[in-house]
Amino acid sequence: AVDTNGGDITLTGAEFTLSGALDAGVGTVTILGASGETIGLDGTTASTTASTISTICNGSACGLTLIQSELSNITAAKLVIGDDSAGNMYVDGVTLSHISGGTTLNSSGSSGSVEFGTGDTTIKKVTINAGNGITVNGDLATTSTSIFNADYDDSGTGTFTMATGKALTSGDNASISIVADDIAVSGTISSGTGSTTIAVSDGGTIGLGGTAGNMTLTGAELANITAGTLNIGDSSTGNITVDGISAANSNNVTTVNLTTASASSVSFSNNASTFKGLAVSSGNGISQGVNVTTSNTTTLDADSNNDGSGDFNNTAGTISTGGSALSITANDFGLSGSINTGTGTTTILVSDGGSIGLGSTAGNMTIAGSELGNITAGTLTIGDSTAGAMTVNGISSANSTNITTVDLDSSSIAFSTGGSTFKGLSATANTGTITGAVALTVAGTSTFTTSASNQSITLSSTSNDFTGAVSTNTTGSSANATLATNSSIILGASTIGGDQSVTVGGTSKTIVISGAQDVSGTITLQSSGDLTLTSSLTSSSSSDTAISLTSTGGGIFDGDSDGSADIEAENGRLVAVSNGGFGTSANPIETTLSSIDLTNSSTGDINIYELDGIEITGLTQNVDGEDVLLSYSGSLSNPDLATLPDGSLGTITFTQRQAEPTLVADQILEGTGKSVGDLSLGSTNQLAQTFESNAIKMTLQKNDSNSKPIESIDSDGSMSPYVTDIFSDPYTLVELSKDVKEANPGLSTLANFGDKVVKEPQVAKLEPGKKGSKSSKSLLQENKSASKELLWQKMISKIAAKKSQKNNGKKSGKSLAKGETGSIKKRADGSSNLAPVLATRSFEKGTVLLQQRSFR
Repeated sequence: AVDTNGGDITLTGAEFTLSGALDAGVGTVTILGASGETIGLDGTTASTTASTISTICNGSACGLTLIQSELSNITAAKLVIGDDSAGNMYVDGVTLSHISGGTTLNSSGSSGSVEFGTGDTTIKKVTINAGNGITVNGDLATTSTSIFNADYDDSGTGTFTMATGKALTSGDNASISIVADDIAVSGTISSGTGSTTIAVSDGGTIGLGGTAGNMTLTGAELANITAGTLNIGDSSTGNITVDGISAANSNNVTTVNLTTASASSVSFSNNASTFKGLAVSSGNGISQGVNVTTSNTTTLDADSNNDGSGDFNNTAGTISTGGSALSITANDFGLSGSINTGTGTTTILVSDGGSIGLGSTAGNMTIAGSELGNITAGTLTIGDSTAGAMTVNGISSANSTNITTVDLDSSSIAFSTGGSTFKGLSATANTGTITGAVALTVAGTSTFTTSASNQSITLSSTSNDFTGAVSTNTTGSSANATLATNSSIILGASTIGGDQSVTVGGTSKTIVISGAQDVSGTITLQSSGDLTLTSSLTSSSSSDTAISLTSTGGGIFDGDSDGSADIEAENGRLVAVSNGGFGTSANPIETTLSSIDLTNSSTGDINIYELDGIEITGLTQNVDGEDVLLSYSGSLSNPDLATLPDGSLGTITFTQRQAEPTLVADQILEGTGKSVGDLSLGSTNQLAQTFESNAIKMTLQKNDSNSKPIESIDSDGSMSPYVTDIFSDPYTLVELSKDVKEANPGLSTLANFGDKVVKEPQVAKLEPGKKGSKSSKSLLQENKSASKELLWQKMISKIAAKKSQKNNGKKSGKSLAKGETGSIKKRADGSSNLAPVLATRSFEKGTVLLQQRSFR
């Protein structure tokens, strides 16, 4: 026995016998015969001299023979038998699975060969190098990676041969690699789901199918190979020709991968071919003149070394993938036939970072409109982050009709010269801008993105027509997004680093916000029809024009009912011009604003639900008889800047909300130092008004005094500004019974009524809102004096008569809370011009009780 404690062992001799253990541990055992001597590895267990009993060496005794018992005595991480001086080697029925690091069999001289006999052989991991061929006549099983080089000296004379009915298999899906001048596979080769590689040894050509090459793998031979990936050729291989591979031929291989040298090409010619999956890596082009059908992912790279010399050229035939993805990389692209990936994705890439011309514009890669029309795909992606500038010119609907979405990806994108039409469009500029002064027509969704900082998107043609949602995305404070169109537009979710501007001209053309608009700069939206917010507008700008909304021929409305903010500019101002209302009483527009400047004309109310406090810099209702309703939570500045037309029957109502309700009687009225309870119970007062000429003069009457005029009437009968502090003298505007328990945040200050010029002063009777299903108690004490009641009724009658006379029967206004409660009296019914004010929004289910003040 020999034990080297892990050291390598080398035995050289014409003949020797291993009757004891030979232990190299983790080292390598090398056995070499005499120069040119044949070597036999025999599975026999005979006890006589091995060289005399073995006839495996081509039917005669071998020069050096190792029988199974001797081989089993060897312990080593690796076993090497033979070298480039050895003669032919014969192996029959041996088991070397105990050599964990692998067994290498060398008959690597120019005339040396390795032949496996008919007995079954098992080797854990094997490398076989032969100068003049490898033949497998029996079953050969490996349990790890297997490498067979049948033309080790690359002389072009070594063939790898699998005998009929015999199998080469690798366990655990281990890889199999075969290098030879030629191959003959009558038996089977299987790497399971692992890879099998077949390469020509001397840089020769390969014929796959019906066309011969230096190495020829026929369709029938291909059918004998089972692999997850079958690699045919490598980086030294010459041209590869594929001819007539049937589905049955390729059925056992998931993906066939064809590879050539940098100066070589791959052609599909003569007869159609079919594969499950196909990958081609060619250094100098791919040509196709027949149908190529696949059912899995297909990748064709015509310029694998990216030197700008490999083109993809389809002169005839169709590439059909059955809905699987197809990728083509080339210096240039030609398509006279067709491509069909069904609903799958087709990707076309320029190999060397060159420019791309799509349509009637040339680039380093040019894809003509007619070529685009030959492509059917769910998504067609043209270019990637390495591509140069892209120009799109004159793509017609016929060119793009078979593609659901065209995805453009390059350094910059320009739509120029001629308008283009797409079903769906996505455009990404990786280092530059996206520009377009010509018409873009897109039936589906559109997305425009600039990835580099401060690169803008500008699509300025008013002939643009986007039917589906349009999204724009930029980064950087000067990366603006500008869209123009004379057609209605839907804005999808967008994130913009600079300013956003969308202008919709034409007549009654709308803007719908269907996705959140998150804009660091200002937002400017202008439509000729309605502007509807089904998602939010958010601007981080603190400017006085942070968000500007204009509807020249319609209103501005909330398209959802979830109560979330529709317009957000926490540090900036909303400037809005509407010609059809701003929100509705049933669905006001929710805002989070620093300030607001809003004008409404033509028709409609103004309905705002501010989630915090707000400053009014302008709140102008130009529509006679329509109302202004603003609900807010924090503070309210400049309410006096809210205006109605002279003589309008509409009302302005401000409603303040408070999260933690407090009893009404305990609320302190701003500017008085007294609680509502003190003021309402401390005295009993009467409020009356009398008519003089065509003006209304307001008079306050106290129990202990005569009538006290508030303001004199001008000598010509006109009325001077009506200014009064209603708490300068004690009188009752609202009477509350002592046991009213309604929670209310308290009245805002009513001092001077905001310094309004009031030509038709009226007093609205205020009542607390209903809480849950319980009715509020009467706010007027039952012992109200008969004289006061009579005076109140006379006042109502006189006001109603005056309005009727003045407006000649004109509609008297809208309810302050349409459809929200049956207790609300519409002014149009003629019974009263004094309507109670609701205390809650319907969608809040009474959880927040309100306090309001209304005036005309």
